[in-house]
Amino acid sequence: MSEPGTIKNSQEMVALVKRIDKGNPSPEDLQTLSKELNRKPQLWQSLGNHQNQVFTAVLRKVNQSAVVQECGKRYVEEMKTEFGYYSSTFVEKMLIDEIIMRWLRLVLADNAFTVATQQDHSPATGIYHDKRLDLAQKRYLRAIDTLARVRKMIAQTQAKGAEMFKNLMSKDG
Repeated sequence: MSEPGTIKNSQEMVALVKRIDKGNPSPEDLQTLSKELNRKPQLWQSLGNHQNQVFTAVLRKVNQSAVVQECGKRYVEEMKTEFGYYSSTFVEKMLIDEIIMRWLRLVLADNAFTVATQQDHSPATGIYHDKRLDLAQKRYLRAIDTLARVRKMIAQTQAKGAEMFKNLMSKDG
Protein backbone atom coordinates (compact mmCIF):
# COMPACT_ATOMS: atom_id res chain seq x y z
CA MET A 1 0.00 0.00 0.00
CA SER A 2 1.23 3.49 -0.81
CA GLU A 3 -0.08 5.18 2.35
CA PRO A 4 -1.71 3.58 5.35
CA GLY A 5 -5.40 2.95 4.82
CA THR A 6 -5.29 3.25 1.01
CA ILE A 7 -5.83 0.36 -1.39
CA LYS A 8 -3.92 0.67 -4.68
CA ASN A 9 -5.14 -2.41 -6.55
CA SER A 10 -7.44 -5.41 -6.47
CA GLN A 11 -4.76 -7.70 -4.99
CA GLU A 12 -4.47 -5.43 -1.96
CA MET A 13 -8.27 -5.38 -1.62
CA VAL A 14 -8.43 -9.20 -1.76
CA ALA A 15 -5.67 -9.43 0.86
CA LEU A 16 -7.55 -6.96 3.09
CA VAL A 17 -10.81 -8.91 2.78
CA LYS A 18 -9.02 -12.18 3.60
CA ARG A 19 -7.49 -10.66 6.72
CA ILE A 20 -10.85 -9.29 7.85
CA ASP A 21 -12.73 -12.52 7.08
CA LYS A 22 -10.36 -14.60 9.20
CA GLY A 23 -11.97 -13.08 12.27
CA ASN A 24 -10.82 -10.63 14.91
CA PRO A 25 -9.74 -8.00 12.33
CA SER A 26 -7.46 -5.16 13.35
CA PRO A 27 -9.00 -1.71 13.79
CA GLU A 28 -6.68 -0.46 11.04
CA ASP A 29 -7.98 -3.05 8.57
CA LEU A 30 -11.58 -2.18 9.42
CA GLN A 31 -10.83 1.52 8.99
CA THR A 32 -9.17 0.84 5.62
CA LEU A 33 -12.19 -1.19 4.51
CA SER A 34 -14.54 1.58 5.60
CA LYS A 35 -12.51 4.18 3.65
CA GLU A 36 -12.57 2.00 0.53
CA LEU A 37 -16.31 1.41 0.77
CA ASN A 38 -16.84 5.17 1.14
CA ARG A 39 -14.51 5.87 -1.77
CA LYS A 40 -16.07 3.21 -4.01
CA PRO A 41 -19.77 2.88 -3.16
CA GLN A 42 -20.27 0.42 -6.02
CA LEU A 43 -18.41 -2.14 -3.86
CA TRP A 44 -20.86 -2.09 -0.96
CA GLN A 45 -23.83 -1.60 -3.26
CA SER A 46 -22.91 -4.75 -5.17
CA LEU A 47 -21.63 -6.94 -2.33
CA GLY A 48 -24.24 -5.73 0.14
CA ASN A 49 -27.16 -6.36 -2.21
CA HIS A 50 -28.36 -9.66 -0.81
CA GLN A 51 -31.27 -9.74 -3.24
CA ASN A 52 -28.84 -10.10 -6.16
CA GLN A 53 -27.09 -12.91 -4.31
CA VAL A 54 -30.44 -14.66 -3.85
CA PHE A 55 -31.27 -14.11 -7.54
CA THR A 56 -27.99 -15.81 -8.45
CA ALA A 57 -28.62 -18.73 -6.08
CA VAL A 58 -32.13 -19.29 -7.46
CA LEU A 59 -30.86 -19.06 -11.05
CA ARG A 60 -28.31 -21.75 -10.17
CA LYS A 61 -31.11 -23.91 -8.82
CA VAL A 62 -33.20 -23.41 -11.98
CA ASN A 63 -30.36 -24.62 -14.19
CA GLN A 64 -26.77 -25.68 -13.56
CA SER A 65 -25.58 -24.48 -16.97
CA ALA A 66 -23.41 -21.37 -16.71
CA VAL A 67 -24.74 -20.27 -20.10
CA VAL A 68 -28.38 -20.54 -18.97
CA GLN A 69 -27.54 -18.76 -15.70
CA GLU A 70 -25.92 -15.88 -17.58
CA CYS A 71 -28.96 -15.65 -19.87
CA GLY A 72 -31.15 -15.66 -16.75
CA LYS A 73 -29.16 -12.77 -15.25
CA ARG A 74 -29.68 -10.80 -18.45
CA TYR A 75 -33.40 -11.60 -18.37
CA VAL A 76 -33.57 -10.36 -14.78
CA GLU A 77 -31.84 -7.13 -15.87
CA GLU A 78 -34.34 -6.76 -18.73
CA MET A 79 -37.21 -7.24 -16.27
CA LYS A 80 -35.74 -4.54 -14.02
CA THR A 81 -35.56 -2.17 -16.98
CA GLU A 82 -39.12 -2.96 -18.05
CA PHE A 83 -40.40 -2.26 -14.53
CA GLY A 84 -38.51 1.06 -14.46
CA TYR A 85 -36.20 -0.08 -11.68
CA TYR A 86 -33.41 2.42 -12.27
CA SER A 87 -35.70 5.46 -12.06
CA SER A 88 -37.82 4.15 -9.19
CA THR A 89 -37.97 5.07 -5.52
CA PHE A 90 -36.29 2.85 -2.95
CA VAL A 91 -39.60 1.21 -1.99
CA GLU A 92 -40.47 0.58 -5.65
CA LYS A 93 -37.04 -1.01 -6.18
CA MET A 94 -37.65 -3.34 -3.24
CA LEU A 95 -41.02 -4.33 -4.72
CA ILE A 96 -39.54 -4.86 -8.19
CA ASP A 97 -36.90 -7.11 -6.63
CA GLU A 98 -39.72 -9.01 -4.91
CA ILE A 99 -41.60 -9.40 -8.20
CA ILE A 100 -38.50 -10.80 -9.89
CA MET A 101 -37.85 -13.15 -6.95
CA ARG A 102 -41.46 -14.35 -7.05
CA TRP A 103 -41.14 -14.87 -10.80
CA LEU A 104 -37.96 -16.94 -10.31
CA ARG A 105 -39.66 -19.03 -7.62
CA LEU A 106 -42.65 -19.47 -9.94
CA VAL A 107 -40.28 -20.81 -12.60
CA LEU A 108 -38.83 -23.25 -10.04
CA ALA A 109 -42.31 -24.42 -9.01
CA ASP A 110 -43.37 -24.76 -12.65
CA ASN A 111 -40.26 -26.79 -13.47
CA ALA A 112 -40.83 -29.06 -10.47
CA PHE A 113 -44.49 -29.51 -11.44
CA THR A 114 -43.56 -30.37 -15.03
CA VAL A 115 -40.89 -32.90 -14.01
CA ALA A 116 -43.10 -34.52 -11.37
CA THR A 117 -46.17 -34.85 -13.59
CA GLN A 118 -44.40 -36.05 -16.75
CA GLN A 119 -43.87 -39.44 -15.19
CA ASP A 120 -46.09 -41.79 -13.23
CA HIS A 121 -46.84 -40.20 -9.90
CA SER A 122 -49.16 -40.56 -6.97
CA PRO A 123 -52.18 -38.30 -6.62
CA ALA A 124 -50.56 -36.83 -3.50
CA THR A 125 -47.47 -35.83 -5.52
CA GLY A 126 -49.64 -34.19 -8.18
CA ILE A 127 -51.66 -32.32 -5.58
CA TYR A 128 -48.51 -31.18 -3.75
CA HIS A 129 -46.91 -29.76 -6.90
CA ASP A 130 -50.19 -28.23 -8.07
CA LYS A 131 -50.64 -26.42 -4.74
CA ARG A 132 -47.01 -25.30 -4.75
CA LEU A 133 -47.40 -23.90 -8.26
CA ASP A 134 -50.71 -22.23 -7.39
CA LEU A 135 -49.18 -20.58 -4.31
CA ALA A 136 -46.17 -19.36 -6.33
CA GLN A 137 -48.51 -17.83 -8.93
CA LYS A 138 -50.55 -16.06 -6.23
CA ARG A 139 -47.43 -14.63 -4.61
CA TYR A 140 -46.13 -13.42 -7.96
CA LEU A 141 -49.42 -11.72 -8.85
CA ARG A 142 -49.70 -10.22 -5.35
CA ALA A 143 -46.23 -8.70 -5.70
CA ILE A 144 -47.22 -7.11 -9.02
CA ASP A 145 -50.45 -5.81 -7.50
CA THR A 146 -48.56 -4.31 -4.55
CA LEU A 147 -46.19 -2.44 -6.87
CA ALA A 148 -49.15 -1.10 -8.86
CA ARG A 149 -50.88 0.10 -5.66
CA VAL A 150 -47.72 1.78 -4.35
CA ARG A 151 -47.14 3.52 -7.67
CA LYS A 152 -50.74 4.73 -7.67
CA MET A 153 -50.29 6.14 -4.14
CA ILE A 154 -47.04 7.86 -5.17
CA ALA A 155 -48.74 9.42 -8.22
CA GLN A 156 -51.68 10.62 -6.09
CA THR A 157 -49.32 12.11 -3.50
CA GLN A 158 -47.33 13.89 -6.20
CA ALA A 159 -50.52 15.22 -7.80
CA LYS A 160 -51.75 16.55 -4.43
CA GLY A 161 -48.35 18.13 -3.80
CA ALA A 162 -48.39 19.80 -7.20
CA GLU A 163 -51.94 21.08 -6.61
CA MET A 164 -50.94 22.50 -3.21
CA PHE A 165 -47.90 24.20 -4.75
CA LYS A 166 -50.05 25.65 -7.54
CA ASN A 167 -52.55 26.97 -4.99
CA LEU A 168 -49.75 28.51 -2.93
CA MET A 169 -48.26 30.18 -5.96
CA SER A 170 -51.63 31.59 -7.07
CA LYS A 171 -52.19 33.13 -3.62
CA ASP A 172 -48.80 34.87 -3.78
CA GLY A 173 -49.52 36.34 -7.20
